[in-house]
Amino acid sequence: MTKTIVNLTLQVLVGEIENILETYPHYPDQQAFAITELRQELIAYVLNRTSSCYAVVDEQKQQSIGFNCLPYSKE
Repeated sequence: MTKTIVNLTLQVLVGEIENILETYPHYPDQQAFAITELRQELIAYVLNRTSSCYAVVDEQKQQSIGFNCLPYSKE
């Protein structure tokens, strides 16, 4: 069985960015962060300022990881 390292923080972060951007106006915020490069810069900016949580999982089970159980606050 092949194992892989999964950045759990990244998964939660991307979901939170999606949720937050939905509350912002389409123009200019949502439109700006629809650009892949800007979205990646935002993700990198936040990841550099947070602690990351990793897990080692079987590649086949990677899709079934429950990210909602992570001990992170939304702040």
